[in-house]
Amino acid sequence: MELFLVRHGQTKANKENRFQGCIDYPLSQTGKREAQQAALRLASISLDVIYSSPLVRAYDTAQIIANAQHKDVRVLTSLKEFRWGVIEGLTREEIQQKHPGLAYSLKKGFQKSSIPGQEPIDIFWNRVNRTINFLCGAHAGKRVLVVSHGRFLNAFAASFFNMSICNSWPFRFSHGSLSLFEVNREGRRVLIFFNDTCHLGETPYCPLS
Repeated sequence: MELFLVRHGQTKANKENRFQGCIDYPLSQTGKREAQQAALRLASISLDVIYSSPLVRAYDTAQIIANAQHKDVRVLTSLKEFRWGVIEGLTREEIQQKHPGLAYSLKKGFQKSSIPGQEPIDIFWNRVNRTINFLCGAHAGKRVLVVSHGRFLNAFAASFFNMSICNSWPFRFSHGSLSLFEVNREGRRVLIFFNDTCHLGETPYCPLS
């Protein structure tokens, strides 16, 4: 299976460095352009199935790609972003002002923080694992695109490559970026490329095949 991962395009909240979580911010004009450039990057291959988070910034990104592929978008609820609780919609500066204790604990990593109203970390991790198991089980040998969110994709990569829930995860997904994970014929999980943004530059045409 070839598993293409795309982080949604930028939103106004992203530009303002807000914790979006499950707040349904739409794509900005920049985000729409990033989605269009990702669609162009993927145009040289044929995807078998396209999945998206239900949140509009991811769904609209997926729809732009799907239109170019003449495919439908399948909404997968488990792809939605991590719920940040009381800090959703806030910048780090606003968190420092309103919740100074949380601001301090976040510096140690979100796995070690306890945020009122957040999605429990173990439940989030289980949701990520269920998603991976579903995709690998349902689409063996296929070419699958997943459009989701920064925190979710971070956890997805960590789980896919058998990292611990307890440690800081070393992944960063840029808006509109493209990553390719593979499950080969022997069942081994392989990283082909990661956080590729060459299609977002001034010369965006860089086909995959």
